[in-house]
Amino acid sequence: MKKIKISQRGMDALDKSIKHWKNLRDGKEHVIGSAECALCVEFSHVYPGELCKECPVKKVTGQDDCRGTPYHDIMEIAEFSRLKTDKDPYAYALACAELAFLEAVKELCEVK
Repeated sequence: MKKIKISQRGMDALDKSIKHWKNLRDGKEHVIGSAECALCVEFSHVYPGELCKECPVKKVTGQDDCRGTPYHDIMEIAEFSRLKTDKDPYAYALACAELAFLEAVKELCEVK
């Protein structure tokens, strides 16, 4: 499969997001949302009228706002934007799914 070209900024943000989800999975962090997502911080409001334009997740899914990923399932069970993977096996499984998704996105991408 042909690699998806992303900027170095995109790769750095993807790496930060992967680290964040590892910490969520491991119970070292609990807060989720766009303000905590390095990809959202980098890309969600940069291009007026073109939400998430250069985000690696959007480049893979073709959708805005992390649609087509486990993220929205996670937000449905989060309590006040807090994910308690250490107390909820379903939350843990969803955090693992989001982490696996982001790691797969990284495998599909290369810096242009």
